[in-house]
Amino acid sequence: MGRKTVLGTDVQGHYRRYLGWKISGGKRVQHLFRLGKSEAAAHAANLRLEATWDGVEARWRRLHAEARAESDEPLWDDVSLAIARAVAKGEPSCPVAPPPEIAALSHPELVIAWLARLQADYPVIPIRLDQPDLYLEGVGGIRAIIEVKREMLRQLGEPASTRTLHQALDTYRDYLGEKYRDKPSRRPLQRTVAILRAHVEDLTLDRLDADRIEHWLAYWCRRPAGKRGRMAPTTCRNALIGLRQFLRWLSRSPQWDWHIPAGFSFPKCKIAPDDRPKPRKSFNVEELGRIWACALPWDRALIMLALNCGFSKAEIATLRLDEVVESGKHTFIKRARRKTGAYGEWILWPETLAALGYLARFRRPGEAHAVVNRAGRRLDTGGPSGNENQVIKNHWDRVCRRLLAEHPGHLRLPFKHLRKTGATMLRHLKVENAAELASMYLAHGEAADSADSLLPAYTSRPWRKLHKALWKLRRKLLPVLTSVDDPFEDSGAQDATPA
Repeated sequence: MGRKTVLGTDVQGHYRRYLGWKISGGKRVQHLFRLGKSEAAAHAANLRLEATWDGVEARWRRLHAEARAESDEPLWDDVSLAIARAVAKGEPSCPVAPPPEIAALSHPELVIAWLARLQADYPVIPIRLDQPDLYLEGVGGIRAIIEVKREMLRQLGEPASTRTLHQALDTYRDYLGEKYRDKPSRRPLQRTVAILRAHVEDLTLDRLDADRIEHWLAYWCRRPAGKRGRMAPTTCRNALIGLRQFLRWLSRSPQWDWHIPAGFSFPKCKIAPDDRPKPRKSFNVEELGRIWACALPWDRALIMLALNCGFSKAEIATLRLDEVVESGKHTFIKRARRKTGAYGEWILWPETLAALGYLARFRRPGEAHAVVNRAGRRLDTGGPSGNENQVIKNHWDRVCRRLLAEHPGHLRLPFKHLRKTGATMLRHLKVENAAELASMYLAHGEAADSADSLLPAYTSRPWRKLHKALWKLRRKLLPVLTSVDDPFEDSGAQDATPA
């Protein structure tokens, strides 16, 4: 087949590949493809080039069997070589011109049939006409062209598409990885795509019609079985969101010859309810006391921020020194929440001020963030591979392991449930409008306060009432906060890692 299995490089470091045969100067020679300097991209292009040459050989065998082959062996022609060059360059699609004998007939259906058969022979890249208006006069719109193209393929006995749903999902997963390359959110998004792929049969894209899409949506509404029983409603909701996003991307992407069926609209989906008993989502005072006793000073400092201000990992990691404001006799944290932009402020307890003072010893000169790890590194930056920072989670996991070693039946919840614990206790205080104050404590937007959408434009939120409620919450938690004589004194018994 005229292949070399190893990619060579030229003096400038460009990868190159000799593949296939052509006639040049009356001689049969191999064609040289240049694949760029990226090794990964070169190997990917090489695999697609080999698939293109396989298409040349298969096309030649078919034409030879029909006695329509122009040569005694497979060769690159102008069209197939143009397709191969586009593949080598990594182009999203390849423009081609129909042969003169077809173009001269001025018959759009023949041009579309030729293009459809060419696409079936070379499925590795989308193929399009270089001047569609010139060859397809009278055929209106891209959808009409696609439908005529599919009908011609059916008449030829070919599948309307040789590209599959699993291939599209794999490409979409890579697209998300590139789009969110520097963001931790890419991994959850890619995991959702992997779940979608594992729970759908592979089929050619021409079979992905409106009925199949609705069956696919209904499948996730029924909460299918996972590794540990039926999947959680949250997982199924994320799968439905990811499925809609994937189909919209697939419809608009120029790499895929597929469009959302005409007239189709995504129906409302109601996920089957979770029939499992709902576990408790907050700690009580006694459980907080055990956690406080098993935590180390750095852990207790973060627990104080979680209980006093309703902070979870992201809020703690992004807290800046200029957001800690002294006003009169008290100190406050005043900031806009990074996730939503909602404004919030919290009066700080003496124990929280002591915690911030303890954390200050780890900050390097010029550091703008209030909370860093014990090595002085920020907590809002991911690892070298782009993973989410896990320092707070790892510390909390170690606290839980020590806690369960002493109290095997203790309730174990993630770190974010400290925030839920504070909100739950605040909501159950005997104060006026406790529910609204709990919403303010969580830094939820003002739209959560009332059904009146104009209320935030005419009024301000009662922050002084929240501050008074926070002092009442402190009194409730004093048995916990005073159960250790000096909660921020390093005794030498630190975690094994400096993080």
